[in-house]
Amino acid sequence: MKYLKKPFSMTKITQSLIKALNDMRMGEACGTKIEYAYIGGNQATESSEVQKLGQYFEYLMTGAMPKHGGTPGPERLKNGQPAAAYVRAEKAAQLGLDALQYHGFTVKQAGVLLENDIAAGTADIIAEKDGVQVIVDIKYSSHAFSDFRRWSWAPDAVASNENYLLQAVHYSWLMGRAPFYFLVLDSSTGEDYRLLHVHLEEHHYAQHALLVKGLYYDIDSMRLNMPPQ
Repeated sequence: MKYLKKPFSMTKITQSLIKALNDMRMGEACGTKIEYAYIGGNQATESSEVQKLGQYFEYLMTGAMPKHGGTPGPERLKNGQPAAAYVRAEKAAQLGLDALQYHGFTVKQAGVLLENDIAAGTADIIAEKDGVQVIVDIKYSSHAFSDFRRWSWAPDAVASNENYLLQAVHYSWLMGRAPFYFLVLDSSTGEDYRLLHVHLEEHHYAQHALLVKGLYYDIDSMRLNMPPQ
């Protein structure tokens, strides 16, 4: 895996960093790797096969480019035709665009950087719905209709899933408490989806603001104590 170095000063609290730290506390992630990537500012410049498929789907839906550059394209078979997984991604992306229109969303911007002094995140889609600016995060998942609760996108499961709520409140908080939606496309067929409005309350925003501020100052202290690069 190759990495791209970025200045320490660019480090802000993102939902992916918060999730990584939560995973570390659960024994599911390596603290050294988190420090290297987030505190040391080293970004991966290569994508796994699964990531490439996801990047292609997101590119078709939003025009978003991978962080390390290059236009996503389908994996092709020896006969030159796109691999089956990429054909499904193409169907799912078109379905996602049709679903947004059907449910009354007008896409205004895609790949929008939301940030304040201490936190940041890139919203997949900023749209207008019923005269209100909203955030739509797109997911391409084989668990779109799964019963496995940890990854389930059933409405009751989403409401109690810490990772899903974390992403929703982080982006909504960054955009002045804008309404937040998940649009989840089924990667197993490319032919179905779920649209979920995440209901956030005052306590979600208050707790998140405290969490982000605490992490920011902890990490800033860690940066000051790191040896020169």
